[in-house]
Amino acid sequence: KIDVEGAEMLVLRGMKKILSSSSPPLLVLEFVPAWAKDFGFSASDLFSLLDKAGYAVFFMGKDELTPCHNSEDMYRLVSFPTFVDFFCFVPEIHARTKSPS
Repeated sequence: KIDVEGAEMLVLRGMKKILSSSSPPLLVLEFVPAWAKDFGFSASDLFSLLDKAGYAVFFMGKDELTPCHNSEDMYRLVSFPTFVDFFCFVPEIHARTKSPS
């Protein structure tokens, strides 16, 4: 879980090797556009970094996960809040299922 009051891009950039490893982590990420702007980053920067790392991004709503492919999707969310919580995973890695042993 990454909740660092606007410095999410700094954390993600610092995790570059981990994000591109053969076992990247699942991410739960809080993003506040105004706070990210204070650090010189935008939602587009966030989506670009996650996309390059192979992550699929979903908005964590009250009752469901909503796919967000880019910052435009994020801003189109019904009743877009001042912050969003994202669940991020790499489909090719995290969507694998294991059969019971």
